[in-house]
This record gives sequence, structure tokens and C-alpha cells, in this order.
Amino acid sequence: MSRIGSNTARTAGRGFTLVEIMVSLAIPSLGIIVIYEAFFKVSNEYGYAYDRLLASYYMDEVIWDLQDVLVREEAIDENDVDLTKEIMGKRLILRGVISPGAEDESIYGVTLKFEGSVGSMARTTSKSTYLLKRFY
Repeated sequence: MSRIGSNTARTAGRGFTLVEIMVSLAIPSLGIIVIYEAFFKVSNEYGYAYDRLLASYYMDEVIWDLQDVLVREEAIDENDVDLTKEIMGKRLILRGVISPGAEDESIYGVTLKFEGSVGSMARTTSKSTYLLKRFY
């Protein structure tokens, strides 16, 4: 019995070894790195969703402007609407195709495509719809 007691008394004042301290620091640091990476990934995805939402709102606005021009003037060409806009310091550029209907001239097909890039990420979204000359 005296052997066990003397052994614990001898090692009780020594503390932790260097390996124990390094392992205890490595485990939380790996967790911090994972949280750090996840934070910036979520932040980038939020920025992507926000830009896509801005582009979607802008495309809706362009479609309503085209519908207004069509009702007032009964004809549309691609020069009737400005497809470049700056919102909150970001320049949004749309490419649009406006084509009269093949069988019915009172219907116009509109396809808008937003292309942009922020940093190394390219962003694209599109919207297609039909416009009527008159509402019945």
C-alpha cells in the first residue's frame, strides 16, 4: 500500500505534459476553424440570395414597364426600356429579348436574363413571360 501512495504523491506536483496541453488546444482550434469557415460560407450564400432577389425585383419592374409601354403605344421594341440599373452601389445589367407573337400580334414574348459577378462567383438568373396589348 505504501507503494501506491508514494507514487501518487510523487507525480501530484508535476502538472500536465506538453502532449496533453497540445491535444487540449488542438481540439478547440479545429472547432473554431470549422465555425469560421461555415460563417463565411453562409455569408457568401446570403450575398448570393440577396443579389438574386434584387435582380428578380428589377426584372419584375422591367416587365411592368414594358407592359405599360405596350398598353400606351401598342408596340414594343428593345429600345423602349433601359436594361441597366444601379441599386445600392451594385450595377445590374439585364439582357432582354422582346419578340412579337408569331400567330397573334397582340402577344409579346419577353425573356430577361441577369448576368453578374461578385468576386470570383458568377451569378445568373432569368425570367420569361408574355405581355398582352390589351387587357380584356
